[in-house]
Amino acid sequence: YDYILQFFNEAAIDPEVEEINVTFYRMAKNSIIGEALISAASNGKKVSVFMEVKARFDEENNLHWAKRMQAAGINIIYSLPGLKGHAKVALVKKKDKMYGFFGTGNLNEKTSEIYCDHGLLSTHHEMTQELSAVFEHLLTKNTPSPFNHLIVSQFGALKTFTEKIDQEIRNA
Repeated sequence: YDYILQFFNEAAIDPEVEEINVTFYRMAKNSIIGEALISAASNGKKVSVFMEVKARFDEENNLHWAKRMQAAGINIIYSLPGLKGHAKVALVKKKDKMYGFFGTGNLNEKTSEIYCDHGLLSTHHEMTQELSAVFEHLLTKNTPSPFNHLIVSQFGALKTFTEKIDQEIRNA
């Protein structure tokens, strides 16, 4: 999990990084990532966080971190009506490139000691563009263009999964 912590810590101090966007479902009580985001904001970076406040048993901690980050100048987007944010994603925007993190875990240092999660860190242009559109949707509520690389629940996930299952049935 150290590479994820390093990713956020380096983004916080890298002078080329202009913006950081991240979703949280369950934050660690003593979150190194939360501290890195506060540091990034104090270093003049635009930071936006989607904070799920309906994370069973972690609501109070998530709200605590949201208030701390908001006080540091971070734009906090709280849970949206009708949307439970389970995405474990982050987007770091540099002047010339975007870095997307796509994970199965909660970006939570404590639970990473218990669970075996998978993560993909990528600069794949189309994937990071689509991830940027996801964050734009969370910030503005504007409907994004169709997704070709990411499967996003509110935007065709059921249809995409059905097509993929049908394709595997044909392959078998």
